[in-house]
Amino acid sequence: MERKPNRTAAALLLVLLLLCGLFAGCQPAAEPAGPDAEGLYLCEKSFFAMDTYISYRVWGTSEEEAKDYGVLLEETFTRIAGMTDRFDPDSELSKVNAAGSEGLAVSAELLEMAELAIDWKVRTNGAFQVLLGSLSDLWNIGGEDPKVPEKTAIAAELQKLSEARLTLRGSVLSVEPEGVILDLGAVAKGYAADAAAKALRQAGCKRALIDAGGTVITIGTKTGGQLWTIGLQDPKEPQKLAGIIESADKALVTSGDYQRYFEQDGTRYHHIFDPETGYPANRLHAVTVLAESAALGDILSTALFVMGPEEGYQLACQLSSEGLAEVLFTLPDYSQKITPGWPGKR
Repeated sequence: MERKPNRTAAALLLVLLLLCGLFAGCQPAAEPAGPDAEGLYLCEKSFFAMDTYISYRVWGTSEEEAKDYGVLLEETFTRIAGMTDRFDPDSELSKVNAAGSEGLAVSAELLEMAELAIDWKVRTNGAFQVLLGSLSDLWNIGGEDPKVPEKTAIAAELQKLSEARLTLRGSVLSVEPEGVILDLGAVAKGYAADAAAKALRQAGCKRALIDAGGTVITIGTKTGGQLWTIGLQDPKEPQKLAGIIESADKALVTSGDYQRYFEQDGTRYHHIFDPETGYPANRLHAVTVLAESAALGDILSTALFVMGPEEGYQLACQLSSEGLAEVLFTLPDYSQKITPGWPGKR
């Protein structure tokens, strides 16, 4: 099935955010042209990758250095996007799917993503599942003609999932049985954001803000050591804010039922599937995760959304106690529930 990303919807969302005075979910203080008070120059740009618009602001000690940082960031995202694009027959991920049970020796980065997927499937009792490619194709959410599948078709997908296995033997990654499709969409974008931030830090970048369609990651602080001010979209009215937090050197990731969906017979069907039912999870409107790692935030925002407000909150509090993540849940009535260490709203 050919992928048909909903670029119009993504563009509209970006425009709405900008009109509301947001920088793709973030509202940093306005920066002057030329060097700022600390002698840093700003490079600001947006580009399309991984089915979303990625916006960034990076600072360097010269205009040329800032632009070089931007190039490095874009190259990192583009490389990982190409690696994990299951619709591109030449991508590494597609070759893994084609190899099936025979397996394929994969790169260190794809190996790390697979390890994360396997580990967190166990820790979330199966709520995090990356073998949903054929189920996703069945629903075709984000495509030109999404529709609720027949119950028999969903039942067949669930039977396939009950036998599905993602296995690592050294560096060899295998997917089985036949017909199961590995889709790393629930971890790849966060992983790419982490990789881009790591590359920038290694190159000497001291300040950056990256937004990849619901995944925000910061490097350093704003001018004068101020924390970044991050606005949280309201799931009920996405053009408005549901809250504001301040942070630095953190990743903030949101998964919600308002980001990619279609409506049929008055019911909204979104892209976050419950592996137990074969239908979109419906016990929350959004989950926002604050963590050191965007990949972890990506995984947790999806898994906790599927787990729901009781089981998900129990795991979130455990993660909070371990210092791994803080979480904000948007409940069915649009009220909020937070873990003990959540930085709060202003």
